[in-house]
Amino acid sequence: MTDDERDTYERIACRECGTMLKYISESHLRSEACTGRFEYPSDYKEHHGAPLFAPATKEKL
Repeated sequence: MTDDERDTYERIACRECGTMLKYISESHLRSEACTGRFEYPSDYKEHHGAPLFAPATKEKL
């Protein structure tokens, strides 16, 4: 695995906006880049559990 491939695999999706990041920070969640408009599929919780942050409020669940 190359460094570029490893860099891609080490990224995670922000549960608020879907942006792929190395880590999710509080500053990202408060930024304009994180719109909070990412919509979860209707069966998301069924397969993945509750999201870390509530999409509309950005408060920890």
